[in-house]
Amino acid sequence: MVCKAVIILEIETRYFQLAGFQLDKILNCINKYRSCPRADKNMFILKIGMEWFLILLLMSVGGCGHDERKSKLDNQYFVRCARYDIVEDAIVAYDFNSPRVITLNPWFEVIFMAAYGQRTVGEFIVEISSEYTEGAPKGLATEIVGYVEEMIEEGLIRISDTTVDLPYYLASPVSEQDPDKAKKFMITDGIIKEE
Repeated sequence: MVCKAVIILEIETRYFQLAGFQLDKILNCINKYRSCPRADKNMFILKIGMEWFLILLLMSVGGCGHDERKSKLDNQYFVRCARYDIVEDAIVAYDFNSPRVITLNPWFEVIFMAAYGQRTVGEFIVEISSEYTEGAPKGLATEIVGYVEEMIEEGLIRISDTTVDLPYYLASPVSEQDPDKAKKFMITDGIIKEE
């Protein structure tokens, strides 16, 4: 089923382009509108002009189309669950379940370091998207969710319904930790067995 707002958008695209608007900026405005907290929505409508009110109303009330950013992980907190260190400017993670060291690619590094249990995947996506001055690339949110899912499967991060405080042995690089203190907490948490 084609959304009414999309049809209106297609009809009005020529008008807005003639008036000096660029379609990608209009779509970026719509995406910002959909992710704004309720208190900001009225202000946002005033900023982009009343001619968009109908389109925005249809999209927000009617659940128009597919918001690519929405996923089952959107409201879940993501939490580091592997120890790590920094070796030659790269982050390496240590697997608790096998004797392996995992060198993280650049995206995994960003996600891993952000996984301190105090933000949701959705909040992280909004934060990363805002770093693109010309608007986030199409599919960025889906790509990030895919990386998060892959990291969950690898045992590098986990998800939680609530915020989580990282334990001592996960909060900083291994080389910056007191080994005895880290060991004590890992024994207490059942990560390793006392010798």
